[in-house]
Amino acid sequence: MTETRSRSRWAVWLLALGLAALTGWIQFYFRDLHLALLSAMSFGLTLSLISPHRPWIWGLLIGFAPAVAEFYLILRGDPIMRGEVEVSFGAVLPGLVGSLGGYAMRSMVSHIFEKPPDHAKLQEQVERAKMGHQ
Repeated sequence: MTETRSRSRWAVWLLALGLAALTGWIQFYFRDLHLALLSAMSFGLTLSLISPHRPWIWGLLIGFAPAVAEFYLILRGDPIMRGEVEVSFGAVLPGLVGSLGGYAMRSMVSHIFEKPPDHAKLQEQVERAKMGHQ
């Protein structure tokens, strides 16, 4: 069971890195920050729906991808405006909003479809607890 869980974690991390690379590529290729912000939010939401543990990691990983793409453009020597670099760090916020929204959605759905408690068993435990205190 631990091996299966470990494999699924690796798969989610690989998916997260792939989606972060795709977000950076969108920023790099299209040079459109709005599209990169939208993809950061939707990819963060998707990752948190898949794996709701520590959703802030997904938001940060996806959110910093446009900034990394802008840094790569600087290293390549492409002409960019200073505002593009500063605003590309703003993708962290939509990434975090998307990932925390996905976490909230996953929590609500799991709460709605959670198995109801067995009332007879609960009543029996309450009766035992009452007997134990007397």
